[in-house]
This record gives sequence, structure tokens and C-alpha cells, in this order.
Amino acid sequence: MNEDRKGETKLRASRGQKARIGLYALIIALLLLAIVLSLALQAEPIRCENRLSEKLPIPVPTELNDGKGVLTLVMLDVGQGDSLLLISPSGKTMLIDAGEEEAFSAVDSALAAYGIRRIDAVVATHPHADHIGGMADVLRDYSVGTFYMTDFSATTPTYKRMLRMLRKNGCAVYRTDAETEIAWDDAVSVEVLNPIPEQVYEDANNASIVLKVTYGDVSLLLTGDAEAKTEMLLVGAYGAEKLKADVLKLGHHGSRSSSCAAFLNAVGAKYALASLGKDNDYGHPHESVLNRLAARGMTLYRTDESGCVAVFTDGTRVCVVP
Repeated sequence: MNEDRKGETKLRASRGQKARIGLYALIIALLLLAIVLSLALQAEPIRCENRLSEKLPIPVPTELNDGKGVLTLVMLDVGQGDSLLLISPSGKTMLIDAGEEEAFSAVDSALAAYGIRRIDAVVATHPHADHIGGMADVLRDYSVGTFYMTDFSATTPTYKRMLRMLRKNGCAVYRTDAETEIAWDDAVSVEVLNPIPEQVYEDANNASIVLKVTYGDVSLLLTGDAEAKTEMLLVGAYGAEKLKADVLKLGHHGSRSSSCAAFLNAVGAKYALASLGKDNDYGHPHESVLNRLAARGMTLYRTDESGCVAVFTDGTRVCVVP
């Protein structure tokens, strides 16, 4: 009888030990799973950067590689932000905005891919962090010829850090409006259309620097985060003849606040570009904008779908490479 009880006790103890071992194994497995998931989430920006460095530089399409000079515009994949790289036919460089602070690695990788150590001109379209967040690091790590910015200022730490780095960089700084002449490349015209002198702007988006870049018969209109209020101001100030362009970089990442019908009609572009983050919280690009583009037969290229997008022109023809 005692032997039976001892046997039962040993059996129960063995079962309890196995249960504890199973519980420990489950806890260890859950911990390992948590670590793997954590590493996967941390690795996401690295995968994005690797994709960027593998894709750039995007070669000039063979149909344009016939000895003529080519103007290149690269819309960098910086997530929910803006950064554009212009390279002139003679090799002059211009960086327009630099995304959020964490996007600097993408901007840096792009500049390295094109062998750029000195940037001839840098433009900060307006003082929002998704456009100037990486600008302080650009100014820290690169020699800059001339820096263009608006009079519309901010009190944010991001803006103040950019100003500190501007002083340390030692580049020439111009507060820019529509009377500013940007002398960049003799073969390429860079006109400032906004801000308009004497015009009062109530917010940074509408005070964005708007550039019209023209090479030969081809024009690119780059609008920062300008919204419908400024778009209508430009239509009234310049009319369709001045605003006409082949390529339009949509204002404010394709938000419903921009790309109004009258402005799109005046510009008459064939191609539209939108810089935005995948599955962003803002719903960019908004369906109403997509519908307006489609109604006008405009082809849209988006960084959230294609990553970096390059536009090439020899002054007559235009090629867009997603």
C-alpha cells in the first residue's frame, strides 16, 4: 500500500515537473518571438536604405543618351516628407528639402550614390520638419554653395538647429521670394514664383518656395507644400502661360488641400509626382486629388509605391523612371 502511494506521489511529481518544463519552454519561446519581432521592426529603415542604395543612381534612359545634355530630377524616397535632387546637364547640383531628421540617411545615401560631396544650391521650401528635418545634417556633412529659404520662420528645435548649422557651414544665405534670381546653371532657368513680395502668408505651407525649372522646351513646377490658396494666388499673378509645365510636383504630398482644379488646368502637366510615406496617417494622396489628376489624363508617380522616381529631359523629350 505504501509502495503504491509512493508510486503515485512520484508520478504526480513527474507530471508536475514536466508541466513546469513545458511552461518554461513556452515562456522562452514567447521571449524569443518578441526579440525576433523587435529586431524585425528595428530593421525596417535599414531595408529601406538598402533598397535606396541599390536603386541609385538611376541611369539616363538610352533614348536620351544621344550626346545631348540631360537635366535630371530625382524625387527621393524619404517617407512622409519631401526631398528632391536636381542635377544639371553640366553636373551642377541642387537639393530641395531634406525630409524628416531620420530621413537624412536616405538623403546621404542618394548624394553618395551620385558621387556628390558639394551641393551647389540648397533650397528649404518652408520650415516644417518633414521638409527641413534632415537639413541640419546636410549642412553639417556637406559643403554648400548657396542656401535659399523664406522669410517665414519658426521657433521649433528643428528650425533652430538648421540655423545653427547654417552659420557653421558658412555658405551664402538668401531669404527668397519671387524677385530672387537663382543663378544655378547657364543652360537651366530656375525661377522663384512664390512667395510673392508684399503678400501676407498666414501659414508656412502657403509661404512655400515654388520653383519653375526650365531646360530647353521642358519645364518642371516644384511646389513645396503650397495649398489651394497659394495655387489660386499663382494663377491670378502669372496665368496659365507662366505656370505651364510638363511635370508637376504636387503640393503637400497629394493632400486634398492642394492641387485644385483651376491650378491643374493652368499648369497642364502630363506627369505628376507625389512624395509620401506608405500607409501614412494622413490618407495622402487623397482620392479627390487622384480623381482630378485622372480627369486630366495626368500620370502620377508616387514614392510610396515606386521608391525613388527620376525625371530626365534633354530639353525636348521627357522620360520618367520609377
